[in-house]
Amino acid sequence: MDRQISKFLELSDSILKDGTIGLLCNQTAYDFNREKYLFEILAERKTLKRVFIPEHGLFSELQDQISLNSTEAYKELASEDDFISLYQNNEGSLKVSEKLLEDLDVLLIDIQDTGCR
Repeated sequence: MDRQISKFLELSDSILKDGTIGLLCNQTAYDFNREKYLFEILAERKTLKRVFIPEHGLFSELQDQISLNSTEAYKELASEDDFISLYQNNEGSLKVSEKLLEDLDVLLIDIQDTGCR
């Protein structure tokens, strides 16, 4: 899968090069060629604005049905960007508010899953 991220990042699309990007991902969004996570690459390009974190945390560090209410620890990874948990103590966190999307040019989703348990 790492080739797919590399190829995707090399596209000449102006939004990927200069736009404001939101990213919904977990630890599977990793580029083995660059040895970096996708959010790190986008943060270095200064195009990343916001990272949306699914259940289990950005690195699958949380057990099933454990809420992630504080994302401050993630700020060390990309201090200029927002990290938003989509699995907090309230049901409303499961839906992204329009306000969190309106200043983005694109929302990228990169979560690989085998679909097995």
